[in-house]
Amino acid sequence: MLGTYTGRCDLKLPLSLQCFSLQKGECSSEWLCSLLITLSSLDHSVKFELCDALQNDLSNIEILVKNGCQELFELLLDTIIGSLIVIAVDSCTLEAVMKTKLRMLKKINLLGTYLARFEYDIPQPVEFMNLHEGTC
Repeated sequence: MLGTYTGRCDLKLPLSLQCFSLQKGECSSEWLCSLLITLSSLDHSVKFELCDALQNDLSNIEILVKNGCQELFELLLDTIIGSLIVIAVDSCTLEAVMKTKLRMLKKINLLGTYLARFEYDIPQPVEFMNLHEGTC
């Protein structure tokens, strides 16, 4: 999909949808939130791609990332996110979060086993880190 989307997402998506791609456009936080709710209601995994499609203000959206990659965090780098919760179940995800230094990152929840030395600079706005169901 290409374009600018505002208001609520009222797309009627087929139940068999496997991939949704939004490329080179802008969307309001309300539209994106309602799209994510619609996708999650499909009751099966859906690949969701955002390519140059985020607006800069997503302050009304809480994003939960499990096993994110460097590219995902770089995509979110210039956005204003209300809440980003990162569940890092491996050191690669943790390293990706720490390297991109997201400006609006407030909270990091960690899951998994961490055996190596913690040698990361914690991004400046982080107020809360939690080792949750894991070992170190």
